[in-house]
Amino acid sequence: MINNVLASGFNYLMNNGGRIFSVKYYKATTGSIYDEADSLTQSGNTLWLSGILQCPDPNNAEDTILLEQGKIGMNDLRVYFHGSVILSPNTGSVLQTKIGVGSPGDNFYSIIPIGANAEEVFGQSIYKRAFIRRLTNGSLIGE
Repeated sequence: MINNVLASGFNYLMNNGGRIFSVKYYKATTGSIYDEADSLTQSGNTLWLSGILQCPDPNNAEDTILLEQGKIGMNDLRVYFHGSVILSPNTGSVLQTKIGVGSPGDNFYSIIPIGANAEEVFGQSIYKRAFIRRLTNGSLIGE
């Protein structure tokens, strides 16, 4: 019960105060030669959804630790999506994720490989949070 109330409350925030995002998943394919570069092919359709975007907060304890460790920078962003969205990091995973801000997306980001946190209540994921970094050329490596 409480988890449904929390999920619907978070959805209300995203739909009324959020931004439009595109989320594309890519599958890495390794060539036949051991040192050949991986290539990426889009897996599935582009998802269009609402989310919340924030800058890292140096007054937030977790953000401060990540900033001090050099895992995130002040130019990186924090994004929140519905709990059912798959947010795989861009390394160490079968899928790589590319996130576009806006419709059509003019800035594209990859997920920083420190993991995406899912906040759960009674086993139901309410929302997911990840840190993202701007792709300066607009593409993932191998895309």
